[in-house]
Amino acid sequence: MKSPSRPLEHPAGGDPSYPLGVAGRAAIRRPDGRVLLVRRSEHETSDPSTWELPGGKMGYREQLIETVIREVREETGLHVRPGRVIDVGHRRVDPYWVTVVTYLCDNPGQPITLGDEHDAYEWVPIRIAGERPTTPEAVDALRALSVACVSGDVVE
Repeated sequence: MKSPSRPLEHPAGGDPSYPLGVAGRAAIRRPDGRVLLVRRSEHETSDPSTWELPGGKMGYREQLIETVIREVREETGLHVRPGRVIDVGHRRVDPYWVTVVTYLCDNPGQPITLGDEHDAYEWVPIRIAGERPTTPEAVDALRALSVACVSGDVVE
């Protein structure tokens, strides 16, 4: 699947010593077509007070699916099973060049309990989710999810 995204620009002009990172995100959908967004606390150093999909950095020797499961549980209290990949993007988060992989997950129907990194959550219709101030990788992933819904690749 081709993902709509911005042209890539290597952060260090192609310097191979620039550290790399990998992150996993979850686009968690409800049956009514809404997707879960969480708002980063204003005290976070990276992207404070912006909305994003739950997820985070992959730990050493961790599988990416395990990362998504762990991060979603830490950030929302939800126990999800990641499904198909809906977006792969790249982002500079100094000092790293990060590859962000977003998985589609169904809503497990559990109550949400936010962790320390976030101060709010909302279930938002996919078609308007990007209207909030969101992180760059959330914009790309939500666009990819919206395109997949419109094309029939994902049932909304």
